[in-house]
Amino acid sequence: MLPPVSTHPVIAALDHPLFTCGGKRVASYFYFENLQLEKRRPRAIPLLKGVEGCVISDSRTPMKKDEVPQDLGALGKITKELCYVTDASGKYVAEQSTGWEVKSKALDVAWEDIQKRIAAAKAKVLKGEASPLLFFMEYRLMDTAILAGYTGFWQWQVKRHLKPGVFNKLSAQKLQQYADAFNIKVDDLKTMTVNED
Repeated sequence: MLPPVSTHPVIAALDHPLFTCGGKRVASYFYFENLQLEKRRPRAIPLLKGVEGCVISDSRTPMKKDEVPQDLGALGKITKELCYVTDASGKYVAEQSTGWEVKSKALDVAWEDIQKRIAAAKAKVLKGEASPLLFFMEYRLMDTAILAGYTGFWQWQVKRHLKPGVFNKLSAQKLQQYADAFNIKVDDLKTMTVNED
């Protein structure tokens, strides 16, 4: 039996029948990281349609153990990915893969989308339409529910703090809670400065 689909906004499971890239069968079930889930269907399917050479088929034949792709992925030399395939008896088993070309391409497309969202959030903050919280939420791939969980604020409070006028009146303690959630200093929060170590 396959694991359940994640509802976490940062990790989305894609359960689709068959993917091919360049004519090669690459997957029937795998995880896409850093993709937002919509109510019924992950955004990965439209993303894959835009990837050159990748086709989504309607076949419901599960991938077999000997068909697991071993393309060099982004983390191929460091770690292996876990995927679920069928063995000779037709039961689902876990198999390791060094990477999938189609997944790498889809993740590249997803990261381009994320970079656009970060740039749009920064532009909104600079125009005075939103507080710096929006920028850091996009940068850290958080939504209001996740940020509320890290800070201890209610979701409605986080949404309210996204307004620049309200954000500018926040106490030092509340700003520190946000800074801690984003793993930055309060000054960096106010100026949208990103210092990755």
